[in-house]
This record gives sequence, structure tokens and C-alpha cells, in this order.
Amino acid sequence: SYNVAMGSSALRVGAVSASGNVALGAQTLRNTSSSHNVAVGYQAGYTNAAGTVVAVGNNSLYSNTSGAENTAVGNSAGEYATTAANTTFVGHHAGKGITGAKLTGNHNTAVGNNAGLLLQGAAAENCIFGSLAGDAITTGGENCLFGMGAGGAIQTSIRNTFIGDDCGNTCTTGDSNVAMGHRAMGAGATTGDFNVAIGYSAGVTLTSGGSNVIIGPIAGDALSTGSANTVVGSGALGAEAAGIGNVAIGED
Repeated sequence: SYNVAMGSSALRVGAVSASGNVALGAQTLRNTSSSHNVAVGYQAGYTNAAGTVVAVGNNSLYSNTSGAENTAVGNSAGEYATTAANTTFVGHHAGKGITGAKLTGNHNTAVGNNAGLLLQGAAAENCIFGSLAGDAITTGGENCLFGMGAGGAIQTSIRNTFIGDDCGNTCTTGDSNVAMGHRAMGAGATTGDFNVAIGYSAGVTLTSGGSNVIIGPIAGDALSTGSANTVVGSGALGAEAAGIGNVAIGED
């Protein structure tokens, strides 16, 4: 009772048993027998069996089964999430996922065009904000990405924090890295762990190097395989690629 349904086959299964649902669009909430859901758009929440779900946009949360308290706004947002719960996907194809290993991980947030596009399997607790941010993440978790293209190459990595346009956007398998600033740690295929890079293009070419602390614009911009370096200052340690345990403080 207290349902509103408009569109061919909208709320077809739960029209009698469910309550407090709003389904607007052809086949929205078609198989739902649960309550307190809102779906707007063609096949939004099509297979949903959970309660308190909001799906706005064609095919948004299409595959959701038991995932409760999910919100998806945008064309195909969260389309292939099944049992994932407490997720928020906002934007065209945000958190869309794949047809194979559908998303079951909880507490993911992806906001922006194609943000978190490939989230799948047990990927969980990712916070992704920005167009194309984290768009290659598959099963990676606990990543915090803010900015256009931030963390754009991460697949299975965990616990990275990248803040800034194109920041960390070539980090592939590196874990527990922190980068802030435009293109910081953003051009090398980063596989190293526990790096900190703060400033415009700081540590921009880091690859397998780990445990580096790099602070300043263009600081450590040649470092690739070097590890355990402390670099502070604009352009500091600018010619060192493979050094270990260096301390460089001051401009250039």
C-alpha cells in the first residue's frame, strides 16, 4: 500500500505486498517486493529486493538485490552492484561496475562522471570524488581520491589518498601513499608504498620507490626507484632518480 507506480511493468511484483515505494518509468522496481524505495528512469532498480534504496537514472542500481540503503543518481550509476550496501553513486556511470564480478563490497562513494567506473567484487570503503577519478579501480579498497582523474590507474591498491587534479593518476599497485597537488605522484607507474608527496608535480615520476617524503613544487621530480628519501623545497633533489636515504632541504 501507499505505492506510486507509473510506467509499463513498474513495481510489477510488489504492487500488493510492498509499501511506500515510488516507481516512475518503464520496468522501474519491476521485481521489488520490499518497501520504501524510490526509482526514477527506465529499469531503475529493476531487480531490487532491498529496502530504502534510491535509484534515479536509466538502469541505475539495475542489478541490486539485497543491498540496502543505497543511493544512485545518474545513467547506469551503480548498475552492476548486487549485494553492496550503504553506497552512494552520483554521476553518469558512477560506480557502474561490470557484468562479470559484480560489486558486493560495502560503503563505497563515487561522485562524478565515470568515477569508480569499474568497482567490482569485494571493493569497499572507497571515497571517490571527481570526473574519471578512480575509474580503473577493480577490487581496491579504502582509497580516498579527490580531483579530476585522481588515482585514475589504481586497480587493486588499497589505502591511498590522492587529492588534486591528475594526482596519483598513474599509481597502479602502490599502497598507502599520500599525494596532494596537481600531478603529484602523477606520471610514473607507481608501485611503491608509503610515499608522501605534497606540492605541484612533487614526486611526479615515482615508480617502485617507497617510503619517500617529498614536499614542495616539483620536488623530487626525477625520483623513480629511490627510497627512504626526505625532500623539502621547491625543485629539491631534482636530479636524483635512484638514491636511497638522502635528505635534501632547500630550493633546487
